[in-house]
Amino acid sequence: MQKPFIVIVLLSFVALAGCSALDLEPEDYHAHADIMVLINGEVFDFNKAQYMSTATNPLSENVHMHDFNPHVVHFHNESATLGDFFRSVGMSIDSRCFNSGNSEYCSDGKKNLFVYVNGLPLALQYDTYIPKDLDKIVVHYGESVPSQELLGSVTSESCIYSKKCLAPPGFDIGNESCSGTEPCRL
Repeated sequence: MQKPFIVIVLLSFVALAGCSALDLEPEDYHAHADIMVLINGEVFDFNKAQYMSTATNPLSENVHMHDFNPHVVHFHNESATLGDFFRSVGMSIDSRCFNSGNSEYCSDGKKNLFVYVNGLPLALQYDTYIPKDLDKIVVHYGESVPSQELLGSVTSESCIYSKKCLAPPGFDIGNESCSGTEPCRL
């Protein structure tokens, strides 16, 4: 009598474990960072189709911008770097130069390239930096260092996409559900 009971318990356990295993997918990594690129005092305009990932023009599955929001970078791989983002849009960055795809801006002593994360200068090789959720990234090339006011002017829209703050009235994230809990649907 004990043997059938054990068999039933084991079969129930296997069936439940099998059903649970089928229903559980590994949670996709999804982080968002606000970004601003300043070249000689001018904000670089990412609000162009060539920089946006779409269903018909997927630039990178690991890191991208979309929905014509030029302020938020979406990271879908926990090892995706700032360099990966720039490469996905036809640009590059290293510790000395930023290449916009059309022009190169290199530190030469008179003008310098700096990257700031959350208001602090980044000490790492810029292209290998792995952004974290809600980072505020400023890439700055020019004769002086950016003011605290300028560093503070980076948007805070990444928290809306990460569902860690409410969207202001009128802010629309469209049909995509990019968040820390749901994968992006372009």
